Amino acid sequence: MRALLCAAVFAICITSTNSPALAGGDTADILTGAAWQVIQINGKPTLEDAPASLQFDSDGTLAGQGSCNRYTARYSMIGDGLKIDPRIAATRMMCPPGPMEQEQRFFAVLPTLNEVSILADGGLQLIGSDGSFLLVRR
Repeated sequence: MRALLCAAVFAICITSTNSPALAGGDTADILTGAAWQVIQINGKPTLEDAPASLQFDSDGTLAGQGSCNRYTARYSMIGDGLKIDPRIAATRMMCPPGPMEQEQRFFAVLPTLNEVSILADGGLQLIGSDGSFLLVRR
């Protein structure tokens, strides 16, 4: 079984192959709640000592850790799709070069996201309109 849930331009589409999460719940239920840990940015594993995360709250807030700094943005559900506001607010602390570079890559990918695939292991692959991507897991 393959499910495809999409919305308008700049929305994230959720694609699932035999996903029990999608079969029994809606998009908001899948995304909200626990934080999603970023494990790869454009194919490069994230630094273990500088995690990045995303947490979708039911009030339309996306927040998390960007490797060095906390960030927040707004998102909205459009039917079964998701739109993330590209205006990201973040603290401005300096960190060592590795975590800072990772955070810059993470913040550059977020506004491009337009597709989400539910992975067999329960993780997500968030794909950008330019082919960039994040792999995340709970």
